[in-house]
Amino acid sequence: MRITYDPSARLRFGIELDGALVQHLSREKVVEYLRGRGFRHKKIREAIKLAKSEGIAVAVARAAALKQFIDANCHVVDGAMIPFREFYGRFLASLPKDDRYFWSRYRVSHALPPKHPSGCGTANQKFVANLSWEPMTPGPPLIAVPGKKSHGRARVLVHQ
Repeated sequence: MRITYDPSARLRFGIELDGALVQHLSREKVVEYLRGRGFRHKKIREAIKLAKSEGIAVAVARAAALKQFIDANCHVVDGAMIPFREFYGRFLASLPKDDRYFWSRYRVSHALPPKHPSGCGTANQKFVANLSWEPMTPGPPLIAVPGKKSHGRARVLVHQ
């Protein structure tokens, strides 16, 4: 039996048996579960503290995954654009299978650094700005501005 902790999950703790997540629990339910199995207060505190430190380390590693992918696979080129579909596909392919569920399209587009916004470009396709798969000559940088037709929800990429 192992307690897991995910800071991004709504119910943060979980009980894991033989490597499979059995059930998500609140902190109070974890304490009740462990007390029912003979754990004392000090051991419960230690188990929760260990689960939190491991969970936070996993969350930090997940957050760094996007930056590491950009640094390793992309070239920063002002004015260049990568189709978001292609960027997202390659990014997911670079991740371990356990982390793929965490990175939705929404999460990736909002976790991009400010220098590389995502938004609508030509032919109403979504792009990641100022990145290229190959080295290129730079042009004027692209920025994202709110779109007029979507009441500010969509972002349109324009040259600065």
